[in-house]
Amino acid sequence: MGTPGNVLPATFFLSSAKVNVTTVPYKGAGPLQIDVMGGHVAFGIAAISSVLGTVKSGRVRAIGVCSPERTPLYPEAPPMAEAAPGFQAVAWFGMFVPRGTPPAVVKRIRDDVADVLAMPDMRKRMHEIGGDPAPLSSEDFARWVRSEIERWNKVAKEAGIKPR
Repeated sequence: MGTPGNVLPATFFLSSAKVNVTTVPYKGAGPLQIDVMGGHVAFGIAAISSVLGTVKSGRVRAIGVCSPERTPLYPEAPPMAEAAPGFQAVAWFGMFVPRGTPPAVVKRIRDDVADVLAMPDMRKRMHEIGGDPAPLSSEDFARWVRSEIERWNKVAKEAGIKPR
């Protein structure tokens, strides 16, 4: 199995599914896809956006998604949580500002970004590449980041993964 930058999600899935395989870390989805297509590894976990072309061309097959529900990009691929209850590993992006940034500036940036993400063309394009824009308040985003750090620290600790 290959995991380009997805060592923690792969480790979490494998332990949740009670599967024991040798993991092979890759430096990107490109080399991983080449090895999957060539039969050098049995499967891999990569971001939807990085394998979209390969899957749509039929050179590899999506057998599951890491989101909690099916995605319109691969409606035939079930959520991996069906094999490993509780599993979820979604990529997310957020904006950060230096501590002490005036609240009015933070609000303006957040509101402007939310306005852009609400534009029909932007939403359409993001959905085409597997994104699901969901602007959060600063407080909700801070809670989300803290919960993600806690969750992935726990996975790393349980797997014996140490930072370099």
